[in-house]
Amino acid sequence: MAALCEHADPVAKVTILPSGPSLGATEQLPEAERHLYSEGYLTDLLTVRLGGRAAELVVFGEGSTGAADDLAGATQLAARMVREFGLSPALGPIGYGSGASRYLGGESTEETLHRPYSEQTQRIVDEETARLLREAEERAVVLLRDHREALDALAGLLTTRETVDGSVVLDVLRQQQRSDGRQTAAKEKPTPSPRRRGDARKEEGGDHGGAAAGGGPR
Repeated sequence: MAALCEHADPVAKVTILPSGPSLGATEQLPEAERHLYSEGYLTDLLTVRLGGRAAELVVFGEGSTGAADDLAGATQLAARMVREFGLSPALGPIGYGSGASRYLGGESTEETLHRPYSEQTQRIVDEETARLLREAEERAVVLLRDHREALDALAGLLTTRETVDGSVVLDVLRQQQRSDGRQTAAKEKPTPSPRRRGDARKEEGGDHGGAAAGGGPR
């Protein structure tokens, strides 16, 4: 999923080897140190975090408990986008930040108990958080459906190798793009229209047919 999102950090490694509660992971490495995060980057980050759940929906038709940690992290990020970063049209350019320096994490228990806004504002925060998550999930599902061939190919490679680096992921995507390009070219290739019987006779006879119809040259 990260390889399909324009603003996401590049993929360094993908593995299906379990580590603790995780049954696999996608490792991303930023190209440069970041101190600011654009809305495009955060939106892509939401989509990436929901990529595992989207893959379950595309392949199996239902979700599972495997995406629980990803959902929790995505929910915390979406809430901060609305509540602290002013990225919700419904709430507007308002930031209820704590001033704490955290890397896109969630709020602390103390912040939860002492929110500086009303219950009505909290309802808006909840609604906008849910909207961002739904949109990210829908986007992830569409991307994976459009790249289903690459998804299946990558799954096959991981089943065999267990771990692949980012260059392999990009190669798999390029192969589908080349395949899609060939299929598109085949579809766009014009097919000759069937000639009518009279047209064929005209082509065969040429000017002679006209001369014969007129009784020949005088």
